[in-house]
Amino acid sequence: MRTVVGRAWRPALGAIFAAPLSCTLAQCKGTREDLSDPLPQSAVASFLKQELNAVRSGLPSEGTKVIVSSLQGTSKLAFPVPRDPAAKEAILLAFLQQLQPQNAYPGRALEIVPSAYVRPVSIFRDIKLRCYRSAPTMDYVFADGSGSVRFWNDQFVLYKDDPMTKGDIVAFAAAYKASQVAPGASKGTPNRAKALEDLAKLGLAVYDGEGLDSVLNWDSLAGYAAVKTEIQDTVVLALQNPDLYEAIAHQTRCRFESNRPRAILFEGPPGTGKTLSARIIAAQAGVPLVHIPVESVVSKWFGESEKKMAAIFDACEQLEGALIFIDEIDALATERSSGGMHEASRRMLSVLLQKLEGFQSAKKVTLIAATNRKQDLDAALLSRFNLCIRYDLPDETTRQAVFQRYAKQLSTTELAALARLTQGQSCRDIKEVCEYTERKWASRVLRGDEPRGSTPTVAAYTAAVEATFTKVANTLDI
Repeated sequence: MRTVVGRAWRPALGAIFAAPLSCTLAQCKGTREDLSDPLPQSAVASFLKQELNAVRSGLPSEGTKVIVSSLQGTSKLAFPVPRDPAAKEAILLAFLQQLQPQNAYPGRALEIVPSAYVRPVSIFRDIKLRCYRSAPTMDYVFADGSGSVRFWNDQFVLYKDDPMTKGDIVAFAAAYKASQVAPGASKGTPNRAKALEDLAKLGLAVYDGEGLDSVLNWDSLAGYAAVKTEIQDTVVLALQNPDLYEAIAHQTRCRFESNRPRAILFEGPPGTGKTLSARIIAAQAGVPLVHIPVESVVSKWFGESEKKMAAIFDACEQLEGALIFIDEIDALATERSSGGMHEASRRMLSVLLQKLEGFQSAKKVTLIAATNRKQDLDAALLSRFNLCIRYDLPDETTRQAVFQRYAKQLSTTELAALARLTQGQSCRDIKEVCEYTERKWASRVLRGDEPRGSTPTVAAYTAAVEATFTKVANTLDI
């Protein structure tokens, strides 16, 4: 797990597993003496392209694409890598050997930061660097705190807080070259960037596990302690530690079958945290979340809906790690025997069932579907789900926790009173009440009825709750 250090997402320094490497890094090849020069952000892409073109000119094919991004002052460079541990060792060694001499730039010493239970599998003779096979990710942090490199989601990633230097990019290009000739590279590595581009063209919302959503954790969902524990134990840990789960299955089963949930159903009323939970799972597992609203795949043209559904699953399989989230799945997968299913929905359901049947081979793709009408779902689809998790309307303790999140200035007694007042309301309802209260309070401040710097009182929230209930009641009467 990463925490904010300065401006970058970097591993928590308290988790450091080993002292800084005591090795002397190999001298850079070539005679350039300006490798320590910082590059302005606008020049990073052009210098990187120059170095990659030089590398690709000596390759038999074009090579895989490189992802370049920047978030809040942190630069990120990444490319897909083969799964072979030997290939990853070769890639990391190439990166280290191309860094500037340690005596010229002391900050290039690295520290190893493991993120889970790990087991050493080999040692580099020259740099005494331990590599690990069992961990889902391993960080190598620059001792000066300026950045880190890691293998994450079958990618080699370089993060830099401080301005990117030419030496950083030269070393990154060397690692890229090693990835193209390393064991397993000739078999083809997934083109993650191309898959994400295809999904975007299909009009889907894709939340990248390495982007802004990476700040999400279970603290983002108030209450629901039992639900969160169940998901963490059965879903998140399985996505983070697939090797461990597969090892247990190999040791316990006569015929190997994956013991990890491939398809999960979230059931419950609207506004109870189902969509947020899916985003948290993706963030914790470090994989993209592909959100499929049903209306985004429905087309008026014959045959287009099922083609689009199939294309979505095919693109996700190319990501080599993704979470597919279908909201309101009951809109396309009602019981076929009821006679109320549209022919286009029937064809889409057929495609969905076929894709779920093949999920055992798609080892790193997981489906989560949400519904508030489980009883209406097609029986064949229900049988495909490995796990069903129920989201009930929040109890009083959970409602108080939601109010605490959005009205932290109130006392415990006041929060408890509001929780009792909102029985039968969803978490989303409570959030909307708080937002309504803030807007009304802001208008009172602007009119001079309340002093600037003041915050809404419990009476203001109570009035908002009563106004909301009255509005709902009037709507129902109509």
